[in-house]
Amino acid sequence: MRIRIGGKPPWRRAVWGGLALVLVVAVAGCAGLYQYADPPRVTLAGIRILDLNLFEQRYQLALRVQNPNRFDLPIERMSYTLEVNGSEFAHGVNNQKNTIPALGE
Repeated sequence: MRIRIGGKPPWRRAVWGGLALVLVVAVAGCAGLYQYADPPRVTLAGIRILDLNLFEQRYQLALRVQNPNRFDLPIERMSYTLEVNGSEFAHGVNNQKNTIPALGE
């Protein structure tokens, strides 16, 4: 018979080991919840001249944004550069929030 005076009970190490194992499994399971997102496909659907002057031109661009993923893709902001024959033609930003549906536009 073994008598223990003071110190930690022997089962405590087993409990902490079990909790550590549960934590590792839970974290690994949660990592699978975050899906890898393929980038959206963006094409120019239309362009309209708004204003022309000597120093500046303003255009309205219509962009087609397609979501190839099987889940909705929220967009909080967007920046773009339009190139023509490899040279930058226009650039801009848009802070309008939108959601592209899964496998949609």
